[in-house]
Amino acid sequence: RSMWIVLSKIFQNDYKPVKDIKLMSHKKIKSYLEIRTAVLSKGICIWDVLADVHEKQKSNNGSRNKNKRLKKQQDKHPNDIMKFLNKNPSIRMVACIGKKTYTSFTNLNDLSTNFSVQKNLECIVLPSSSPANSSISVEEKASAWKDAMRKYILSL
Repeated sequence: RSMWIVLSKIFQNDYKPVKDIKLMSHKKIKSYLEIRTAVLSKGICIWDVLADVHEKQKSNNGSRNKNKRLKKQQDKHPNDIMKFLNKNPSIRMVACIGKKTYTSFTNLNDLSTNFSVQKNLECIVLPSSSPANSSISVEEKASAWKDAMRKYILSL
């Protein structure tokens, strides 16, 4: 996933994602575990807005279509992040990776001003980590993410 590439730049780890875990070498697995540990040690929690965001569409014959993700809003199921936020009141910032994610998050969750003020919660949009967002480099994305998180994680 592209977010791990950006996070690896922030944490100075040379991680390159692999699509098929069966093809990962011991060195690549170790690199992934190192970046994941570094991210979690800073209190960063990664959670998809949609529970089925990575599921592929089924073709007419019932087999999975490897190239098409679920597109229709009615086919998408949100993760219950509000329940998670209520159980974890120390969370102060929700950072959405890209404008589409932010739109989905705010449309699918009750983020009224009262909730944000009551929970002292800031919701921000980070530059998309997707390779399709080629208007800025991975290094610029990492810098923007790091600047946004530095408000809450001083030792980045």
